[in-house]
Amino acid sequence: MFKILLADNEGVVLESLRNMIYNKYGENCDIRQASTARYTRILARKFLPDIAVINVEMPGMHGFDVVKEIRSFHLKCVFITVSTYDRAAYRAESDFLGIQAHLIKPLFRRKVLPALDRAIEIVSGNRHRQEQSQQIQQKFDMVIPVLEHGFISQFFFKNQENDALERYKQIIDFPQGCGRIIRLTFGELPDDFPDPGATAFFSENLFQNLVGSSVRMQKNYMQLRAVIKDIFPLAIIGPVMSNHLFFLLPYWKQEESSKEKRELEENLSELLETLNHSFDVTGFVADTGKIKELTAIHLPQDY
Repeated sequence: MFKILLADNEGVVLESLRNMIYNKYGENCDIRQASTARYTRILARKFLPDIAVINVEMPGMHGFDVVKEIRSFHLKCVFITVSTYDRAAYRAESDFLGIQAHLIKPLFRRKVLPALDRAIEIVSGNRHRQEQSQQIQQKFDMVIPVLEHGFISQFFFKNQENDALERYKQIIDFPQGCGRIIRLTFGELPDDFPDPGATAFFSENLFQNLVGSSVRMQKNYMQLRAVIKDIFPLAIIGPVMSNHLFFLLPYWKQEESSKEKRELEENLSELLETLNHSFDVTGFVADTGKIKELTAIHLPQDY
């Protein structure tokens, strides 16, 4: 389905264009009409057309200014402009704005339909490229967690050369040489626990049904991951392991300033508060490791 906006102050022109388009494309087009510059601008914001055919000589506002306004909020619209007079200034402005075609009245089929065919080709090409881009992004989004799981696994199963760790660093683009592991631990809270958001009172000893909690977090892993990434965008996040999840924060050096310490405390507090309000009957606590060179991190010994 192609959305087409027709804008002309002459009713007979609008009806002629509409009939041409329906005769050629039938129900593949959703056509809307406007007879004033003002209504064209209003309708364009609501309708967001794929293609706009605009008379640049409508009263109220110069048609090229209407084109500029529509393009300011809808970059993908393809424009065809129309005028009664064949003026060099119109053609120059049309070329400057990258308008697909500028047509001179009277608007015969042999003028309109080839221009419209080309506009539809452009829209179809844009849609195809967008679909390809979305597919690539979806695949990328699926691969990244797998790579991050592999990265975290290197701290459990280390080899002397650390060659696998270096390969993961290159693939994920992790230039820092140091990191800090954060361990999230979660479990179901007792039925009589007063406030799931009161993270200051949490203790691992409170948690119940650890196996059930692990299954629940496995099912909600992408939501859990999204919460962590929202607060720690550079975190490398491992998989759910029993009722734990480990993630790595990057650092350039082992020393940290008092400001960095405060920021970490504030971000962890925000993370726990968000998690404890996001998952029913499940509580979270966090343990913070020391900043170490990556080759010196060993899990689970460090906890």
